[in-house]
Amino acid sequence: ALSMGVLALGVASLVLMRGVINGVQGGNRSMFIDATYGPLQVHRAGYFDVLETSPLALDFQDSEALRGQILAVPGVRALSPRIHFAAMLSLPDVGEQAGPVTHLMMTAVDPALEQAALTRRAEWVTAWPASADAPELVLDRQLAAALGLSAPTPEDTPAERWPALLAADREEALNGVAVKVRGLLGSGLPGDRRVALLTLGTAQVLLRMEGRVTEYAVAVRDPAQLEPVRAQLQGALGPGFEVHRWDTLMPMLNEIEQGQNVMSLFLAAIVIGVVLLVVANALLMTVMDRVREVGTLLALGMRRRAVVGLFVAEAAVLGVVAGLIGLAA
Repeated sequence: ALSMGVLALGVASLVLMRGVINGVQGGNRSMFIDATYGPLQVHRAGYFDVLETSPLALDFQDSEALRGQILAVPGVRALSPRIHFAAMLSLPDVGEQAGPVTHLMMTAVDPALEQAALTRRAEWVTAWPASADAPELVLDRQLAAALGLSAPTPEDTPAERWPALLAADREEALNGVAVKVRGLLGSGLPGDRRVALLTLGTAQVLLRMEGRVTEYAVAVRDPAQLEPVRAQLQGALGPGFEVHRWDTLMPMLNEIEQGQNVMSLFLAAIVIGVVLLVVANALLMTVMDRVREVGTLLALGMRRRAVVGLFVAEAAVLGVVAGLIGLAA
């Protein structure tokens, strides 16, 4: 009973520990894949070389032909066109006091296509813009609270009292557009949350990029076939485009998972070592308590190998039964 109890507890502990780690890793992956980046992303070749300096320089035409070419690749489920850019949000003045101004990292999306491609994105958004051309944005929850914009902009608010969004286009010319706050954006990512979602049509007008985008987020039908789908998509688009996997875009996540796996192996080794010591001690006591029985068996002509086999068989039965109990628990 002591041996089985210790073995069952050890197996249950290992399964529980690995299950918790798998759950954390699965949640992190889902957060990055299904709610932020998408399984695959399509950019113009060399996009990441100019991302820090001029992310709008390598845009491309968002055409129905290009969308159809991507959607025709086996395994591709949906896509979402996007534009990433930096902007400033300026609030209206209150009397003689100037309204606050804050910097933002904007992601322009088509609300319908974004929800279809990123299945968990909708869980973080309280309300989506009515269409891809509506002058509306979804502001980070924490930032909205700091700016006093936690509530959507009332419908009867005149346009001159809307927040103003300012951004530089590809020619470095500063443009502005009035927008309404439609909803709030939550996130499981740490750090400064100066981010917002803007409708794609509004961003294209603001940046003077009508009909153009900087990336496609591509969803796949089977996550296990991510690499084959990526290779087929890269071949279909040719050298003018680059297709990146989510783990290439977020190498930090792989490093975190590797650290978690190493830590789990270390803890598993400790648990196994303790269990083995306890079980070995219990089995040793059973052997010492059976000295007379062993002597009788040897006197009757049983070989030492057969006697050892009896103890091994007993330990094997205890191990199998206790392991099943631990797995069930």
